[in-house]
Order: sequence, then structure tokens, then C-alpha cells
Amino acid sequence: MRSSRFFRVSVLILGACAALSLACGGGKNSPEPSATTAGGSAQQSPRGSDAGVISRASVESCGGFTVGKAAEILGVDPAKLVDESAWASWSDQERDCLFRDREDLTGPSVWFNLTIEESVNAAALAMAQLREHAAVGGKAIDAVTGSQTTEYADSQFAGIGDEAFWVGATDALAMRRGNVTALIGVRGVDSGVEKTKVVAREVAAALH
Repeated sequence: MRSSRFFRVSVLILGACAALSLACGGGKNSPEPSATTAGGSAQQSPRGSDAGVISRASVESCGGFTVGKAAEILGVDPAKLVDESAWASWSDQERDCLFRDREDLTGPSVWFNLTIEESVNAAALAMAQLREHAAVGGKAIDAVTGSQTTEYADSQFAGIGDEAFWVGATDALAMRRGNVTALIGVRGVDSGVEKTKVVAREVAAALH
């Protein structure tokens, strides 16, 4: 199976734990996570079915997200933002969507990436694996740094896509819509989580 953004994020989380000399679990003999929804029920979409398959055009358009929408969410003048969305250099199945301050790289921004997985089941499995690695990795990092990774109950993201949960280790929202997975974040503004939810709902609703 080709490497997805979710896989690389999981590797980064586990790598951070290894660098801190902590065991993050998930050894080679550990059972593979099952593909479940945020509520814990098994996915029913059959492998090979077109049910839930998202069009490439929807992904290419970043779910119809625009500078105007980003500006409204960030509370800034649209003229201050630039759209730097593009297909990832390493894969034509991953769309990096970035709407950032035109002059300040550290200024307010909306970012997310959309990955076209091989099937709905593959996307659900990617979500399950990221959830497992993020949960263990976040606790391990907190134990060493003495910090507290911010986590939120899944219920706060109910109704966003087919499933969604917060990844405290990366301060982003993981979301799935059909066979597309996404990591979504809002930077440089207050109430980033709430604004991230607004972005996720907009994007999820436009993926078809």
C-alpha cells in the first residue's frame, strides 16, 4: 500500500516517542487496528465498492474552499491572504490546501491536506491507525516534557464528515469523508479549535 499523509504523521509521532526513549506500543506482533467510526462501530462499506468514493475534482478544488472563506473564518481582509494550494510533490493523490498571510509566514492561516485513499476501508483504517498512534504518542511526549497535550472528546466533532477526532500531538483535526482523509488546522487566531471545526464542516460538505 502506498504511503499516505496519515502514515507519515503516525511515523513522526512514533519517532518522537522513540527519540524520547519511550515505548509507544504497536509492536510488530500487535493486532492491526480495526476500521471503526468515531463512535466505535465497524465500517460496513465493502472493499471495491464505489460507495463513498470522492471525485478527484472535489479534492483538487480543496472542497471548494477559497481565500474568501478563509478570510471570513480568520477575521481578516481577503486581500491579506494568498492561496498556495497544490498537489503534494511526492504524490498526485494528496492535495495540500493552504490559505495564509501574504506577507507573514507565521500569520493567521487555514491549512489542510486531502488524501485520496485506495478505498473507503483503507481510509477508515488510516484513521484508526492514526488514532491509536496519536493517543499513545501524545501521552508519552507529555510524560517526558511535563506538558499537557490538549485533547477533546469525539462528541465535539460529531457530524463532521463520516468520522472526525482531534490529534493533540499535531494540534489538528483528523477527518474522513468516504475514501478521503484529511488533517485540518487553523493557526494564529483565538478559538482555533472552533474555527477548525467550521473549516472541516465546509470541506466535508463539499466533498462528493
